[in-house]
Amino acid sequence: MGEGPALAEAPHAFQARAFPPARAALAGCPSPRAAPRPRRDSARVSVTLGLVNDTGNGRLAVRVKPRASRTRVVGLREGALEIAVAAPPVDGLANQELCAFVARALGVAKSKVHLVSGATGRNKLLTVEGVDAVELERVLLGGAE
Repeated sequence: MGEGPALAEAPHAFQARAFPPARAALAGCPSPRAAPRPRRDSARVSVTLGLVNDTGNGRLAVRVKPRASRTRVVGLREGALEIAVAAPPVDGLANQELCAFVARALGVAKSKVHLVSGATGRNKLLTVEGVDAVELERVLLGGAE
């Protein structure tokens, strides 16, 4: 009859298949999510959160969650400090609340906290005059961990 492949050579759905190379290491785990995750160490946190300018001002990467029940530090997310803000993101109210909260937490005037970038997004960069990165980390991360 025809010259086609023999029936015995055709792959069948019930035949066992090998894992791809990336999944071979996780073959003993019940699911990919069960693989152990590395812990966040404080050395990496201090490098990613506070960058010190030449003038001694601290820079702070922030991820904002607007319309929260209260303004508070939530924790760390993707190398930024996550802060829940009670104000809605309308007409810059959330940005004003964020700057006021950071100023209150650090004990400086609101005029010393500046929004450098991210006025319309959730990821923001703040500069605090006269406060270095070590002080930013000590005060703002003290209640987050």
